[in-house]
Amino acid sequence: WLFVEISHGPQYLLQKLWQLERAVHILPLLDAKFNPSNLVVLLNGDEMEANLAMENIHIPAQAKILQYPLFIGWTPTRNIFKLLGNLQTGQDELKMEMERGQNELKMDIQGLEKKLEDIKNALDFLTSGLNKK
Repeated sequence: WLFVEISHGPQYLLQKLWQLERAVHILPLLDAKFNPSNLVVLLNGDEMEANLAMENIHIPAQAKILQYPLFIGWTPTRNIFKLLGNLQTGQDELKMEMERGQNELKMDIQGLEKKLEDIKNALDFLTSGLNKK
């Protein structure tokens, strides 16, 4: 079986490797059946940052995790809370954009009302002059 750690981002790679290291030291003491075929760390977040983290990681030769096949890879963010947060941010931005549009529309309507009032006053003035004759 696989022993998998999934991180929130590439900046947590060392922490996840440390968790795997602790696990391979402690879990066999708790359960003699603990014998994973592979160890895996999946990095969420930005793909370029993940690749950079994977290229620059140094694991000491004495690390017990190196006794197992170790795979480190990137995966697109699948964290539902992050996705919901992104959705909320998008909704908030859309709401602000709609409010800006509504404010601009109100200002345009007020400008048109002012022009209409000016036209009405001019027509009233003209018709009052015609009525005097």
